[in-house]
Formats: sequence, structure tokens, C-alpha cells
Amino acid sequence: MKTQEKHIGSSMSRVDGHLKVTGGARYSAEYELPGMTYGVLVGSTIAKGRITSLDTKAAERAPGVLAVLTHLNAPKVPGFKPAGKDPSQPRPRAGR
Repeated sequence: MKTQEKHIGSSMSRVDGHLKVTGGARYSAEYELPGMTYGVLVGSTIAKGRITSLDTKAAERAPGVLAVLTHLNAPKVPGFKPAGKDPSQPRPRAGR
């Protein structure tokens, strides 16, 4: 039985290939729609720190901020369950 390997090692044209290599393709970041807002993820600056509390008041008062989401107030995604224990509960530090 012969396998179908005719595409290996040969050129294939892609629907978006020409636009991408000529700089004509538009990416999602290049679109702007009326009333569009942007989201920014803020990560920890401490690699092995432990979060004991969150104070979002200053961020909420910043100009242009519409909402500050944390694990306490973010909308729940139906059917999604975080892996492991309840993420709102503190976890013991490793090696203790």
C-alpha cells in the first residue's frame, strides 16, 4: 500500500500566503471597531511570592479603566473548572 506523501517537500500555496509575504495581510491587532476596549494582563513581579491580599482601588480609579478583574470578581466560564484545589484558597509553600 502506497502512502500519500506527495505534499512532503513540495510547495503549497496558502490562502493568506501572498498577503503575508507582501505585507498586505491584516492582523487582529490592526482592526479598530467603534467602542472597542483593550484588556491588559498584569503578572506578578515576584517569582515565588505568595499573594495574601489584592488591593485594586488605585487601578480602578485610573483614567480610562473600565474594570479590574481578579479571581474574586471575574465572570465564571460555564463548564470550566480550574485544575487542582480551589484557586481562591491559599496553597502551602513548597518545601515547608
